[in-house]
Amino acid sequence: QDMLQLVHDELGKAIEEGTDLREFSKRLSERFDSAGWTQLNPSHVETVFRNGVMGAYADGRRVQMTQPAVMAARPYWQVLGVSDSRTRPTHAGAIGKVLPADDPFFGRAGPPFGHNCRCRIVSRSAADLKRLGLVPTIGAQLRGLPDEGWNASGSLL
Repeated sequence: QDMLQLVHDELGKAIEEGTDLREFSKRLSERFDSAGWTQLNPSHVETVFRNGVMGAYADGRRVQMTQPAVMAARPYWQVLGVSDSRTRPTHAGAIGKVLPADDPFFGRAGPPFGHNCRCRIVSRSAADLKRLGLVPTIGAQLRGLPDEGWNASGSLL
């Protein structure tokens, strides 16, 4: 329990200060050393960091994008992300898709869609959709998100 609390505290501090993964890992390592605990696996530290940072970012964006004036002006949400060899097929299939902001999909899923997810949501206006040639779809067509076992119902912090 003490380890979890320490990691949670350090993650909150990293998000507040805009710390990068390298600095977060260094500070966590120092704190574990001083407590006499076994060091964490670097890939585990990266997963904790990415999940926390991307979750906090997504939570903040959702608060901004659900403001009544923003919803009225920008009633569509588009999934964006990184398209590289580390992108899971289900996430790649969602990248670029546009849904109405009030689609039930966003009640059960929203970035991050799983561990180490690099997807994000941006709001769009009707004029954006026309200018970019985007056509809205429905969330029911986005299969496999969130990742199996991923609880997207609340904040990661």
